[in-house]
Parts: sequence; C-alpha cells; structure tokens
Amino acid sequence: MNTQNINQSLFAILIFSLLFTACIKLDTDLKTEMDINTISFASKLAVSATLDGERGDFNIFIAEGRALCDHVPFRKEIIIRDGEIRLFEDDKLILTEPVPIDMFYIARSGNDDENGNWINATPQYWYRFNKSGISTRSGSVYRLEVEIDGYETATAVMTMPSVPVVTASMDTTVMVIKHWSPLYPNLNVFSTTQLPFRHYIYLPDGSYEGGFWPVSVHLTDPNPNENNYFALGTFNYTEKFGNMRGGIGVSDVQILQDNPDLEAQKGGLADTDYSDFYFFSPLFISDRSFSGKTAPLIFFSISESNSDPYIDHLFYIENHCYEKAVVRTKTFLRVQHFPESTFKYYRGQALQRQGVGFFTEPVTITGNVKNGYGYFNVFNAVSIQLLEYDYEHWTRIDPVIE
Repeated sequence: MNTQNINQSLFAILIFSLLFTACIKLDTDLKTEMDINTISFASKLAVSATLDGERGDFNIFIAEGRALCDHVPFRKEIIIRDGEIRLFEDDKLILTEPVPIDMFYIARSGNDDENGNWINATPQYWYRFNKSGISTRSGSVYRLEVEIDGYETATAVMTMPSVPVVTASMDTTVMVIKHWSPLYPNLNVFSTTQLPFRHYIYLPDGSYEGGFWPVSVHLTDPNPNENNYFALGTFNYTEKFGNMRGGIGVSDVQILQDNPDLEAQKGGLADTDYSDFYFFSPLFISDRSFSGKTAPLIFFSISESNSDPYIDHLFYIENHCYEKAVVRTKTFLRVQHFPESTFKYYRGQALQRQGVGFFTEPVTITGNVKNGYGYFNVFNAVSIQLLEYDYEHWTRIDPVIE
C-alpha cells in the first residue's frame, strides 16, 4: 500500500471516528429522563364534535384536558365557565350557543377512594350540547370555534364530503346460517349453510348460531383521483324505541383490505384465513378495490323474526306485569362518506385500543382541534330502507300512579 492510500484510509477512519463520537455526544445530550407523573402544563379544551350532513345533527362534547399530575382520582369537581360555541359554513355564522359551560365531573362509581372508602356516585362526564335541523352542503367548509373563559379558543375546520351514491336491497328468501365465537368486532365463522332458521342459539361451547339475510349493495366511487372512505351499518327504527343500531357482516376479504378494526386484531389484515365471515358495527371500508367504478358488494344483515323466540315463555304468561305487543319495525342500511383524516383518526384509536406490544410501533393519534385536543368530524350519509315488518314481543306494563 502506497503512502497516498494509507493517508486516505487514515482520513476515512478519522472522519468515521468524529462522526461516531458526535453521534454518541448528540444522543447523550438529547436523552433526558422525564417523569410524566410530575410534568405539568396549562390545561386545554378537549373537544369531540360531529356534524351529520344527512340528518342535520350537530353534537359536541367539551371537557378539560389536563396533565397527568393534575388529575386526582375520585375527585368531584364543578367547572362552570362562561363560553360560546360557534359553527360557520363558508365563513358564515350558522350556529351560536352562548351559555355557561358546565364541565362537571364525578369519578366513576364502584371504586374505593384514596382513604379506602367506597364511592357510589353516578358518573357524569363532559359538557354536552346537540342541535338538530342544520342544513349542510357538500363541498362547504365548516369551522368550529369553542371559546371558554380561561382557555385558548379551540378551532377546527373540515369540508363536507359528497353524498354517497348507493343502492341496496335485501333478499329475505335466503337465510344464511353463521356459526361464530363471540369476538368483537369480527366474528369467527366455522360453518356456512342455508337453512330456514330465524333465531339465535347459544351453544354449549360458548359460541352462537344465527341467521343472516344477504344485502346487495352498489356503491359508486365519487372521485377516482382521491381516497374515499365509507362506513356501513344497519339500524332498526320503531316509534317507541327510536333508532337501534345493528351490525353488518361480510365474507369477501377484499373489502376488508383497509379495515382498521381487523388490522388492530391479532394477525392483522394479512391473517384472514381462519374465518370466512366478519361482523362489524359499523364496517369501515375504502374505495381501494373499486376506484373510479361502481362496486357490486354483498353484505349480511341479522335476520329479523316475526315474533320473539320466547313469546310463549311461562315467565311472561304467568307474570301479570307483561303483555303482548306488536311493534312496527323498519330496517335501514346507512352508508356514511367521511374524509380521509377521519379514517386515520379512527384507525389510530383502533390500534391504540388494541394495545402496544414489544415489537409494535407507538400509536400516534393526531386530532384536528387547534389550541386543544380532540376531533371535529363531518360526514354525509344515505339511509336506505330494506325491510318493514311487525315484531311481536312481551313488554312490561308500567304501573299507573294515581
């Protein structure tokens, strides 16, 4: 080796040593041990709000977001501040609610306090406000402002998505039997047959068996140049009970390739060989498998019996506090179209709920509330009636108070 090569080698070693030393020094300087139980910071508003484009409903929850060291378990607090909630459509004020904000808090009941005394208080969380009858427009920009004394004004901006283009129908002539273990949000299926079956059966091994009706859905991708996300679910409506949310099943795993609930489960999206049926409430999908097209999709809705399976049970017959009643019920499919940021926010929450393992990356949930915590979600939706029927069941008779 000549002198020039030796000098070049020594120079390379010197540069590597300097860089290695600098990295060690930099890494040492940046590592600071901090105790999250003692770190304090100014409280901010925690806001969770939703604007439903189909129903015109606006719902908001407000709480105080504080440092962990400032949280005292089992503490009863009354936080009443003057404030105002404002909602704008394309910079035009469409809603204002100037009221005292009561962020009253009682610890969850069923625990011992710090002195070992039993607490039996009714839990109450957050300030809540809702408003119906708000007319919205696709493509309009909605800005939420929450101004409360003692906090920075929290703001969030979202654009209303387009109304989903969808058609759907239910086939009540075919009853598909599913046998599953009680896992949520997906149900493991061990058999699939077609039988005239209408009720759920609880099996000795802890699993269930029940009937489902196929639902044919044609969903159109509204914009092939961007990612679009949807949530599908069924619900029943009666005049007595209002809306009662149900669920929706799917067997085609291609539909589930972006589903955050399945991704959060053990094995994730790649491990779908152990089951041929999944059940969600609601089901989140993307247009990844039908970009720029109208997709023919098959789902499954829980079958509805014409009568309660326990309609002739002796307990009800011999108990004079119950009487037979017929309830007119309507079953709907609801399809929601929401922004990509909402999908990512929900995905982060789903992964966080599942927990963090040794080899998993930490989950970061990014809200859209400036000067605060939380998320403001806007979405458009379509509800399609699939079925209308009379349901006979036993109902409790309310005593007459004179």
